[in-house]
This record gives sequence, C-alpha cells and structure tokens, in this order.
Amino acid sequence: MFAVPQLDIARFLAGNKADKMLVARELDDVCREVGFFCLSGHKFAESRFREFYDLSKAFFSLIPNRKRRVARLVA
Repeated sequence: MFAVPQLDIARFLAGNKADKMLVARELDDVCREVGFFCLSGHKFAESRFREFYDLSKAFFSLIPNRKRRVARLVA
C-alpha cells in the first residue's frame, strides 16, 4: 500500500541554514519522486485550510493552457 509522504517543515521555520537546506532537499525529492505530500509543522490556522483547498481546486480545474499562463506569471 502506498503512503502519502509526510514533510515536517518545523525545522525549516525555526532552524538554522543547515536545517533549512535539509528540509528544502526533502521537499525537492518528494516533489520530483511522488508529486504531492502532507505538510506538517506549519503555523497555518485550521480555518485557512478550506480557503487553500478551494483555491487549489479552482486552479487544478483550469484548462491546461490557462494553468501554463499562471505558471509563467509566477516564474
């Protein structure tokens, strides 16, 4: 059975440069190898999760050309 990777970013938020680099490498590995993860150790209020979910759902429902335009704006 496949388990969703867990990524704890508490060390990134409170750590030194080495801790931040370690978490960044872990995030890079998970994104390249799996593509999604469960994030913990953050400081988001529980009430914000619905907003994040709704925004991500709206983005992923866009047609591919529209998603690519958003990606270019960020880059």
